[in-house]
Amino acid sequence: MDRVKIFYNGEDVFGDQPTPFISIAEAPIFYASRWGLVETFSLEGLITGCTFSGLIAGYNNVVNKFNTDYKTLEIWQFTGADSGIVFRRELAEITDITIGGDKWVGALPYTIIIRNYPSGYFSGDNHIIAPNNSWSFVENEDYTATITHVISCKGLNTSSTANNALENAKAWVLAKTGGLEVLPAFIRTGNFNNLCLRGHSESINRFNGEYSVTQTYINDLARLGPGILRYSTDFQSGDYITATIDGEVTSCENSLETARQIYKSFNPYATALSAYNKLFGRTDLNSFAITSGIRENPINGNLSFSITFDNDLTPDVIFDYTTQIQSGTKITVNIEGQIRARGPLKDRFEKVSGYASLIDLYALSNEHYVDFYPLAATYPLNTKALSSGRSENIYNGTINLRASFDNSLKIDDRLGYVDYTISFNPPTEKLDMQPCVGSTGAYSVVGLGYKNRAGITLQGRTTIPDNVTASDGLAALYGFSNRIITQYGRNVNLTLDVNNVSKVNNDAKSLSFTFSWSFDSLNCVTNSANKNTISEFRVN
Repeated sequence: MDRVKIFYNGEDVFGDQPTPFISIAEAPIFYASRWGLVETFSLEGLITGCTFSGLIAGYNNVVNKFNTDYKTLEIWQFTGADSGIVFRRELAEITDITIGGDKWVGALPYTIIIRNYPSGYFSGDNHIIAPNNSWSFVENEDYTATITHVISCKGLNTSSTANNALENAKAWVLAKTGGLEVLPAFIRTGNFNNLCLRGHSESINRFNGEYSVTQTYINDLARLGPGILRYSTDFQSGDYITATIDGEVTSCENSLETARQIYKSFNPYATALSAYNKLFGRTDLNSFAITSGIRENPINGNLSFSITFDNDLTPDVIFDYTTQIQSGTKITVNIEGQIRARGPLKDRFEKVSGYASLIDLYALSNEHYVDFYPLAATYPLNTKALSSGRSENIYNGTINLRASFDNSLKIDDRLGYVDYTISFNPPTEKLDMQPCVGSTGAYSVVGLGYKNRAGITLQGRTTIPDNVTASDGLAALYGFSNRIITQYGRNVNLTLDVNNVSKVNNDAKSLSFTFSWSFDSLNCVTNSANKNTISEFRVN
């Protein structure tokens, strides 16, 4: 007798039970075009049994045989010698088993729904259904575009391995991520070749084999190249006009290096000059920035900047100084000031260093000295500084200078300021006076026949300039002392009685000195023959 049997996963599902009625429905799948085919099998039949326990056993047998998805479904026809398979589908999916709700007496009705997606009906490797590949575009007020790309699908099993459907879904979705596939006709002309990915998220439903990815891009419609560059220009007017460019660079994929490259391609001065010319009709904006700052955010790969230019036409390097004049036994001029520059901080120190070599502190001091002192031509300001100093600040690009000059006589190029005094010890004739014997109030005065030696003392303080060695300065000091004794003394039995040169505060370039000589004087002058006290002297 001919009989039809149904096998699932290689097992005879119904055995001696009646073979159910089998129906097959085919439905094409369209996504814009023919995509694939889905087959739905309906098995409707009866589980028979003389007892309740017999029905329960038949029910459990059917349910247990169909408790696993994605196995092979076969329909066999047994007709003697011509017996064989008449229908076969792999990877069948059991979607529903419905048992009738009667009294479970004699026969139990059931319906089993099985679904299958025949691989031969799907084009290429598209083993998925419910595909979605959508782009949305939003044009923002700052002339940027926000672009959202959503890709999702449900995978179909092409093998019985775990997660096969999900892997098929992921393969299809990930193949669609990346470059822009459509251009928006409603957004004005812009650059859509350098999308900047700012967000990426994925959603996974392992139970249903569903996978989706959402990517968010931003795009600069105003310029070519990756990332977003936005800035504003602010003008302030007072004694002169300032133009400030404040902006931010947004990189792609949080790359700080990309943000730096975008900024390097930006010309802040040209941007400020163009806006300045449009607003004021002028082109005299200085090309160097008076302030400039960049702040980097390594976390999100962005940077912000603020740069200010102005049209101040005063020199970009100046020496701002003051002078103070003190008058007493001599006139002293003190000068001090700071050299500073405008422009980028990295360039300022180089500017002030070059300018410092052009500054003549003596010439500036002498200019004020001449205006102050009517006898400046007779008593000129000494070119040798009493003191001087220089300090540099490479971080803010400044140099401070100071010096002091006075109108004391210049002694020697190897000596700085010399403060000295000369004292004289004149010779006197030696007399002996004794009272006369036998007389009242009478004295005898007798010349002893010799004279005291004359003496000269030179003492003071001096400094040695920085460009002169201590030994050369000391030699100049001894030369100065020799000139003093030569000018005022007499080389007759000349002796150097005191020779004392010492450091001040242990500084070899700051000296105090005392020299004292004695010698035979050429003559001795008295005021009268009665040997009154000598009130004047002359040394020849």
